[in-house]
Amino acid sequence: MGIFRWFLKLYKEYNIQKDFNKETTSNVDVNIKIKEFYQLFEKEISETDDSNGESLTYWYDIIKGRAKSDLLGRKDDEKILELIHGHADEYRNRLDSPEGDIYNHGTVHDDESKVHFIKMRIFSFGRIYTSLLSLEKKINDELINDGNKKHKIESQLNSEIAHAKSSVYGAVKYAIIIINIKKTKIKKWFPEFIDDEQLIQGINPFDSIAKKHNITLPSTTEQYELSEEEKDNIPEWYTGSINEEGSVIRDEETGKEIKLNPIETSIYNLTKMNNLLIGNMQKDIESGKADKIILEAPIYHNMLNQLNQGKTWLKENNLEAYKVLFTDLEDNNIESSNSNNESTHYQIASGYEESGEYKLAMEHYTKSIEKNPNHSDSYVNRGRIYDEVTGQLQLAIDDYTKAINIDPDDVLIYYNRGIVFTKLKRYDDGIKDFTKAIEIDPNYASAYKNRGFAKQKAGMDACSDWKKACSLGIEECCIWYEEDNCGDINNQNKSNKSELRVAFNETDVIEGVTHYKGNPLAGIVYSLHDNGELKEEIRMIAGYRNGLHETWNENGQLIVCINFKSGIPCGISKSYYDTGELKAETNFIDFVPGDDDSSHIITINYLKNGELKDKAELKYGEVIKS
Repeated sequence: MGIFRWFLKLYKEYNIQKDFNKETTSNVDVNIKIKEFYQLFEKEISETDDSNGESLTYWYDIIKGRAKSDLLGRKDDEKILELIHGHADEYRNRLDSPEGDIYNHGTVHDDESKVHFIKMRIFSFGRIYTSLLSLEKKINDELINDGNKKHKIESQLNSEIAHAKSSVYGAVKYAIIIINIKKTKIKKWFPEFIDDEQLIQGINPFDSIAKKHNITLPSTTEQYELSEEEKDNIPEWYTGSINEEGSVIRDEETGKEIKLNPIETSIYNLTKMNNLLIGNMQKDIESGKADKIILEAPIYHNMLNQLNQGKTWLKENNLEAYKVLFTDLEDNNIESSNSNNESTHYQIASGYEESGEYKLAMEHYTKSIEKNPNHSDSYVNRGRIYDEVTGQLQLAIDDYTKAINIDPDDVLIYYNRGIVFTKLKRYDDGIKDFTKAIEIDPNYASAYKNRGFAKQKAGMDACSDWKKACSLGIEECCIWYEEDNCGDINNQNKSNKSELRVAFNETDVIEGVTHYKGNPLAGIVYSLHDNGELKEEIRMIAGYRNGLHETWNENGQLIVCINFKSGIPCGISKSYYDTGELKAETNFIDFVPGDDDSSHIITINYLKNGELKDKAELKYGEVIKS
């Protein structure tokens, strides 16, 4: 399987509690003590600021997600160095790509933004790495006191330490080598920083792959070491190193020798390597050596994108080299593997979806389904696009239903279908799906939240769901629970605290309904169209809009959905065409009404067919359009 065997269990769910709940040979008291150590560690992480006003919990979740891959199970120095190299490349692809950061709405980062981006990662991953080392010492000391027994938690802890270390030093490498941040500043962000050249540089994993497959890689030069003139002919998407010399390849069919210049050689080798790796992964999946979940990894998507970009570039710049490379390999690895073709189309579709090419994503999800009608994930992802992008809600329900028939225990599918049922005002069906999701996962906070929302829309009591979602960490449900007077014993005093006011127009037609709960205004404000259809629904707390503000047209189609907090828009807001397709999506990252210099807003506009129309960003006074 090659160096990427560590993809085997990527992104599989794991839970630290399972290690404590299973019987082990360790003494029960030791288990309890280790559990307490972990709880104190996680409490410390949750209470530590990441230097940007947020908790370190978000960053620790990333480390845990990376550790799910079971990459190491031990602190293997060579693998850590390969990961450092990989993380630095990931940051370079995100921050330096002319197409923008594909993981952040295509944001193009300026110098200040790059420093902020990398500082947060060095600070956060560094703190987590240091805290994990401290946790490791406590656990080791406890095990020694208990007779030097081994404990299965060590494997998980070692993997988390390895990923925290590689994550922070990957960011350090980018900071020092790419954007020239001084080591003294790195030391301030990450006090435990070790000025070790090997740690900072890492190891290119392609070197060991090349050795395994007898591929000779000539000496190369990193792009940051080249002059601007030398960089002129390098395609913008290619961020790797450049061969110092050209090479010659042979067309075995014709016997012709084909000369490649240094840039062609670099891209030819990268494309050949990615093609070989992707082919090996597919064979391992087919043989059962690897799980299909590896195909959801961002690094796999990067490899696939680089492969496609390399193919296109070679075809345009050196067609003879392209034909040598892909006459056999392309057919064998990608096109002719019928039994695995749905996985290929699925991954191509996933890449297109990530980059906002929804029409192409739909085409490949459909091809994946045609190849394998039982490919549940293709139905789920196509259903999500029907729901969130094109607004074809019934088609979304159809796809989710097919996915449920294939995989009836997948909690997320019931949840997604419940969301769509609620949008269609089929509240009973939505409640059933959310209930099923809760049966599968009793701690699924969002399922409680949205079941409560559907219950409220259906005129039912939502208090128990608000309360449960609140206890599971959804803050807005705590507000809704309080707003609906759920804390009153049996709501006996609710009627005394509420007042319903109805406004009529000049022809005695109801124009608006306001539900008051105290003074200043709190509750739900409704307004109606002339035909009696609901026009607006606004949630108010203490005189300010809080929560969703929704607007519908006269036919009952949702037109605008805006989130408010204390009267100010926040988070993601959406608007729709009268026919239901997504029209625009706005992310209020930081918004001060009337003050562009203090606001950061990103708006993405779509055509009716779901294709991207344009994108605009207001970033503290500067307007960036694309």
